[in-house]
Amino acid sequence: EMRKTKPKKRILLPDPKFHDSLVTRFVNNLMLQGKKSIAYAIFYDSMDMIGEKMKDSGKAPVEIWQKALEDVTIGRQEKLFPYHKAILMRNICIINCLSYIPLRSRNWRDMRVGFHPNAECIFKDEKTNLYELSIPKHCFKNFNQLDIPDRFVYKFPKNVSLIIDDYINYARSVILGDDLISDYFLVTSKKIKLDTNTFTSINQTFFTKYGNQDLKVGGIAVHFFRDIVATTFLKKFPSAYHHAALLLMDSEQ
Repeated sequence: EMRKTKPKKRILLPDPKFHDSLVTRFVNNLMLQGKKSIAYAIFYDSMDMIGEKMKDSGKAPVEIWQKALEDVTIGRQEKLFPYHKAILMRNICIINCLSYIPLRSRNWRDMRVGFHPNAECIFKDEKTNLYELSIPKHCFKNFNQLDIPDRFVYKFPKNVSLIIDDYINYARSVILGDDLISDYFLVTSKKIKLDTNTFTSINQTFFTKYGNQDLKVGGIAVHFFRDIVATTFLKKFPSAYHHAALLLMDSEQ
């Protein structure tokens, strides 16, 4: 049975000593097993200790605590903002790259930064300032096909190159943090390269939030990019399965 009335919003009352609702909120977070009186006693004893140690500061203990809490909160927000921004930049970079080159998830996850002759890689052409993608033949699933070149090369347009440049030069290092070193293109804060589930989740989440859900309920995974490219080409050139296969570096089947 559905609730007929909305629950009343609880008003946070100020604490009995400093008459500050922020103190009440802090004590509520400090409290264990509903023992508020003990939590208040711990907090007030701490204020007495601050007052004793900083009696020459000319400030009340609760003012010193408020300033410390403010500094910690601002520092945490400043630290989190660049990280969340970097994650968004990475996800936008993935979607833009997929829109131009609908490779398999494995190819993107194995992509490295800088030129690597024996692996999937993405690097910047210093003459044109455009990013290029290079993949040796053996990295494709159907590499035995004669039509697949020994090295597949693609040059991204300027608009996508700028997005890739922002991700590599700013967002990627923020995501990795100080503890991880990686030469992979797509990274996370916990691993040196993106795993399958995270890569799939990024695509599905992005299109669930921003995409047209009439196209695909629940988001568009990486393989749907490949379907869209092949279908669009075949609508324009019916029965041209061989050429569609070359677009995806895949077999005609």
